[in-house]
Amino acid sequence: MIPRILSLLLIFISAVSSLYAQDKAYARNIVKELCAEDMNGRGYVDEGMELAAEFLAAEFRKIGLSPLFGEQQFLQSLAVPVVAYPGRMEVRLDGNKLEPGVDFHVYPGSPSIKAKGVVSGGQDGDILLVDQRDGGKPTELAEAMSAIMSSTGSPVIQLTDQKLTWALRQEYQARGGVIIQMSPETPTPESAKIRVDAEHYSDYRVYNVAAKIQGKSDSIILITAHYDHLGRMGHRRKSGAYFPGANDNASGTALMLDLARYYMAQDEQPEYTLVFIAFGAEELGLMGSSYLVEHAPFALESIRFQVNLDICGTGDDGIQVVNGSVLRPEFDRLVAINDHFALLEKVKIRGERCNSDHCPFYLRGVPAFFIYTLGGARHYHDVYDTEEALTLSEFEDLHRLLTHFIDGF
Repeated sequence: MIPRILSLLLIFISAVSSLYAQDKAYARNIVKELCAEDMNGRGYVDEGMELAAEFLAAEFRKIGLSPLFGEQQFLQSLAVPVVAYPGRMEVRLDGNKLEPGVDFHVYPGSPSIKAKGVVSGGQDGDILLVDQRDGGKPTELAEAMSAIMSSTGSPVIQLTDQKLTWALRQEYQARGGVIIQMSPETPTPESAKIRVDAEHYSDYRVYNVAAKIQGKSDSIILITAHYDHLGRMGHRRKSGAYFPGANDNASGTALMLDLARYYMAQDEQPEYTLVFIAFGAEELGLMGSSYLVEHAPFALESIRFQVNLDICGTGDDGIQVVNGSVLRPEFDRLVAINDHFALLEKVKIRGERCNSDHCPFYLRGVPAFFIYTLGGARHYHDVYDTEEALTLSEFEDLHRLLTHFIDGF
């Protein structure tokens, strides 16, 4: 009898392990699809964001969720201003060609640049050189560069020995510029050639993608993640680079989809209506989530709780919970679940911060957590944030923690 019970127990454990392995395999596939080069970094060059939105709508449909914006309508469109780089992206120093994304970034919001000549420090000439290698506190250096870029004058080369981290802007800077990573031991360049093709769109069309599972109650548990990223910096056939955005935030999008998949497979109707939203234009200033808050297809007062997932691809050191200190009962319950099931290394508490798509909802009175993972790969807003570099090391445990937390409302 005992061997038979043991055998059945092992079969059960194996089945459970297989289930969670399949969850992780599904998430890995979603990350791979969203980070594919043909998805163009899910940004503003070569329709990257539109391609990603269509993929996510198809995935919601495949899972079996109901569209949120009316019959067969998973997409909500909005127009945003953005500076994009769909053309040439070339820099040469002393005749040596640099690789975009690896050796240099265009300064966020830089207008087009076509310059060739001598680089000079401290004063406008052909090209202004600002050497910030080994040069002081990051905040002070950033403030100095911001002042330079907000004034008119020659194109700028900023030298830094720090990690290259890119961002997007809605409007042009006053002057053009590039940021070049260079060790302090490398001689200061004497000449440069720069070609950057910039384009400003006043009404670039982007999309939120949303679906739901109707619950016994019309009250809502809202599960969100942004799917957009930085896109391309230059054209793929003209020396451009693209930013895959695996951790930020294909990972959170994959986790959101897998939660939708999990709840759709349950036999029992959920107590609350579960709404899943993938936001566009988060990297441009929370524009997708801000728009949805103003044009919500449901009353914001009906949201019982929001869980926003952004940067969820590791977890070796646990998770951080923004708004944990102001929503203490919910945070304490999350910690209790984690401790009971021995899931993550740590559930760390943090206060209010308007740094992801929970913020527009929270500012309107919606109780919300923003959860992100800690430890592991630390690639951020660079070309190295790839699917291959992403571990998804604590995906199953985070998935279990969230389902127990959501089911407790």
